[in-house]
Amino acid sequence: MGISVDWEVVLEPYEKDSQCAHNLAMLFYDLIQANRAGKHRLITRTLYEGIKEIYPFTKECREGFKLYYLFLSGELAPEYEPDRVYERVFESKEVV
Repeated sequence: MGISVDWEVVLEPYEKDSQCAHNLAMLFYDLIQANRAGKHRLITRTLYEGIKEIYPFTKECREGFKLYYLFLSGELAPEYEPDRVYERVFESKEVV
């Protein structure tokens, strides 16, 4: 399995902030060292935590809030209520 990365896009926000770029480089270095030491669970946990920390800055999070707001206001059709959607997705086993 290969991982394709468009580094130009990924690193664009770091062009103007050398300290943030350094912090990211240190994270990459630490992950490389953990990989060499066979600490795969640590790597997985670190990356998972990173995804959780990034999520609030994503479009998906903002869109999710809009849906939740519609749910709270009663404007969301019952079949789209969060609990029902969640159940359909996870019970169908169509989750990758």
